[in-house]
Amino acid sequence: MVTLNNIYKDYALPLDLYLRLKSSMRYNYSKNHDDEHLFIAELPKNLANELSLFIHEDLYSKIKFLKGNAIPSFLTWICPLFKPSIYDKSEYVYFDGDEIN
Repeated sequence: MVTLNNIYKDYALPLDLYLRLKSSMRYNYSKNHDDEHLFIAELPKNLANELSLFIHEDLYSKIKFLKGNAIPSFLTWICPLFKPSIYDKSEYVYFDGDEIN
């Protein structure tokens, strides 16, 4: 956060941009998440899968595509790849016909 504050002051960022950056930083994965993933990766596969499913249950239980049908090994692979994104009301995420990356 110190770096962001310095950039804000040094480059006279617009307040709107600064607030969006600050908000985004709150939701970005921290080193703790990286440490969790490294810890899980070193566990025996059955324990790693069980722990990963428990940790990510809130995530995959809220996504219709993943609810009920997904194979546990798929969930343990895909869930750590999801990262939250913050969008302003004036920004759009996707319009029909847009290319999806």
